[in-house]
Amino acid sequence: MLSVVVGGDEGGAAGGSGSGGSSSCGFPAIYNFGDNNSDTGQHRAMFADLDLPNGQTFFGKSSGRLCDGRLVIDFIAEHLGLPFLSAYLDSYQTNFRHGANFALGGSSTRPDKSWSHFNLVRQFLHSLYAAKFFLIHNIGPVGCLPYSVRSYQKKSPGCTLDQNGCVKEQNKVVQEYNRELKERVSKLRTTYLNATFTYVDVYSAKYNLISNAKNLLGLNDPMKFCCGSSDDWYVPCGRKNSDGTVTGSTACKDPAKYIFWDGVHYTEAANQFVAKLIINGSLSDPPLPLADACSKGIYS
Repeated sequence: MLSVVVGGDEGGAAGGSGSGGSSSCGFPAIYNFGDNNSDTGQHRAMFADLDLPNGQTFFGKSSGRLCDGRLVIDFIAEHLGLPFLSAYLDSYQTNFRHGANFALGGSSTRPDKSWSHFNLVRQFLHSLYAAKFFLIHNIGPVGCLPYSVRSYQKKSPGCTLDQNGCVKEQNKVVQEYNRELKERVSKLRTTYLNATFTYVDVYSAKYNLISNAKNLLGLNDPMKFCCGSSDDWYVPCGRKNSDGTVTGSTACKDPAKYIFWDGVHYTEAANQFVAKLIINGSLSDPPLPLADACSKGIYS
């Protein structure tokens, strides 16, 4: 699960971005807790440097993002009039077991294990007592990631693929997780009466993009990716090795014509498609534009 926390009256904690705010809600800061598709530099700070071609489309240099340009969280920050988030490290960011990696790592085949994860999510949100507005994103279609498809086909030659080439079994578990997550978010509203919780169906947005790749992006094969490798093991694009060499230093000519930047992460074009739907509220429960999500009484 990728969860975005938009700060309330206090603002200014580590990891937030300030010096701005939306004209209608006046958000002073935005905080992000999620997987590598929302990581604005922590992976680089903790594990390995990320070089070009990461960042080539928008930043013109490596930005610490596993992407050719902006992430969904970047487009949300722009819309709210807030600066991009930089990398930050704290106990929650480093220990929070976010759902997308939870699913991709194998636990998606064991739905019973999700209960401990939901308890962690609840404890995590409880600790963010100063925040007032929450966007809780569900897990995207992990079974559609090129890495998932290739690895599952090798491990389980008889695995079932759907009409779009996604692993049915894996997406089925993700959908069950998302159903339970939505119920838990609904319960949070009755527990934290002074906070606003918006559930965002990112799964549907990403699956729709993959399903309609030809019409939306002119793609015949949505599973092709622009950079990196995921044949035998996932290798991120632009990873700098200890000897100074760069793995996956060559990217495709036009990342905007791809959904996936590498075997796991999305391109800026795909992120922008999803972000627009989040911002206009069509993915949200309740279905309100992001700028109106702070309105009081919307759950009454």
